[in-house]
Amino acid sequence: MAAIYGAIAAGQVRVDELESRLAGANGDEATLELLRAIEQAKQETEIEILRIQAEHARLAGREAQAQEIETAIGQILDPATTVPPASETRPDSPANDGH
Repeated sequence: MAAIYGAIAAGQVRVDELESRLAGANGDEATLELLRAIEQAKQETEIEILRIQAEHARLAGREAQAQEIETAIGQILDPATTVPPASETRPDSPANDGH
């Protein structure tokens, strides 16, 4: 748990630093750049926490849970690879044949 708290604290330091720069930002472009950097810092913190959780799951022998967490990380990093739920019908699905 200490590792997670450490990741949260480090992430908050980074966000606080960026937010203090945001207060003095000149212009829309600089503001937008800082807002994007804040968003990125928060996402990096979330990913770090998930990696810590995956590591702890592995150490506890919960490989399936670790894999699920790593899949979630992959989806955060590359949303285009997100697989729709199996229950979702697709246009070419027999369940969606118009009858």
